[in-house]
Amino acid sequence: ANANVAFWVKIISGSGSTAVPTSSTGLSCSVALDSPSNYSEFTTNADFDGRWTLTNNGSDTWTAADLDFRYLSGTKMHEGADAYDLTADVASGSSTDLVLDMVAPSSAGTYSTTWGLMLGGSTVCTMSFTIRVVNP
Repeated sequence: ANANVAFWVKIISGSGSTAVPTSSTGLSCSVALDSPSNYSEFTTNADFDGRWTLTNNGSDTWTAADLDFRYLSGTKMHEGADAYDLTADVASGSSTDLVLDMVAPSSAGTYSTTWGLMLGGSTVCTMSFTIRVVNP
């Protein structure tokens, strides 16, 4: 209220997600939101999948032992854990999918969720989407 503390603002534009490269480590990616498209409409408590395709644009292989998908912020619409290991190594130029079981919130409104591909505490890239929830 007094504007005396730092804050951040996340602006989502278009239908994709933003890649946040960490070029100093040779890790970089591009993200394509496969589903749902941003601002898709769901009824309350509807089941759906969140699906992104990530392409390794960096010079280093993503190793399953070192990289994780982690829930970062927004509404927890996912079912299950807040972090998942890569299922296999991803060579430079190759892609992998992140698919999450999700449930729309129980109240009408607009909701967003953000996940990250993480190397320890460093974010390689982020994946997000926003949905609209309506009463049946």
